[in-house]
Amino acid sequence: MEQQKGYASTKEILSKGAKFSQIEELLQEGRIERLKRGLYRLSTASISPIREFVDLTKAVSKGVICLYSALSHYGLTTFVPNQTMIAMPQGYHAPKLEQLSFQVFHFSQKQYEAGMEIVQAPEGSYKIYTPEKSVCDAFRFRKKWGEDTAKEALFNYLEGKKKSLKKLLEMAEVCRMSKVMQPYIEARIG
Repeated sequence: MEQQKGYASTKEILSKGAKFSQIEELLQEGRIERLKRGLYRLSTASISPIREFVDLTKAVSKGVICLYSALSHYGLTTFVPNQTMIAMPQGYHAPKLEQLSFQVFHFSQKQYEAGMEIVQAPEGSYKIYTPEKSVCDAFRFRKKWGEDTAKEALFNYLEGKKKSLKKLLEMAEVCRMSKVMQPYIEARIG
């Protein structure tokens, strides 16, 4: 498990010569945790938002960190959701997970694929949407989560050192939010 940053499947554990009874012992002793059926994590792994992102990416293969979880990660909002928000393509369902609290949003295939990136962190890799996609998604979901939160994310993005107006406008076009976002962008940057 150490070689895989603290994660292993049942198959991987058994291939090292362990038995099912030994896996159960490790679970009862609290040395490993079951993320989902067939996937385990060392209990010594530190708990952090990044660890949660890695856990979710491992446990929900199609899951991508999205919306306010992504915006919070990038420092673009003061709103911190009580569950990690993940996107999945329509037609896919997330497994039930004992250890992780998350909320699923189903995106069309085009919206799901746009702006996705894989981040390599010391804790492991995870999938997350770019800041530009996350801002556009905030506008897509503004009626559910509030227009003020979407505007806050946009304004924080536009004030940031890593902003790219070109990337933002391209993503707004992909997300079909150009007309909605344009007046706010023009008012902010002149």
